[in-house]
Amino acid sequence: KSIFFGEWFLGSTYRWVARALILTALLLIPVFFRGIWCSFKKKTPFGSPLVITFFAVFMAQWTFLQVAPFISSQDFRYSVVLLVPLVHFLIQGIRALPAKWADGVDFALKVVILNCGIYLLELALEG
Repeated sequence: KSIFFGEWFLGSTYRWVARALILTALLLIPVFFRGIWCSFKKKTPFGSPLVITFFAVFMAQWTFLQVAPFISSQDFRYSVVLLVPLVHFLIQGIRALPAKWADGVDFALKVVILNCGIYLLELALEG
C-alpha cells in the first residue's frame, strides 16, 4: 500500500514496477528537502507559502489519520494540492545540485513519471 498504488493488491506482475517506482521516489526525498533549504537560503518569493501549504496539508492529513484510522482515510492521493510544493521544491533541489548529480536526479524524476505511466498502461490493458 502506498500513495502510488492505493490499497489494491494486483499480483506479482506489478511488483517490479512498484518496487522501481517506490525506490526511485525514495531517492528524490533528500532532493526535496534540499530544495526547501535552498528556497529559504535564496529567499525565493514562493518558498514560505509553499512550505506552509505543504506542511499544513500534510499535518492535516496526518491528524485526520490519527482521529479516523480507517483504510479509506489513509490515502494521501486525495491531497493533490501537495503536488504543487513537491514539484516546486524538487525543481529547486535539482537546480542546486552539481551538474552530474542534477542529471542523475532529473533522470530519477523522469523514471518516476515513466513508471507511473507504465503502471497506468498495465492497468488499462489488463482491465
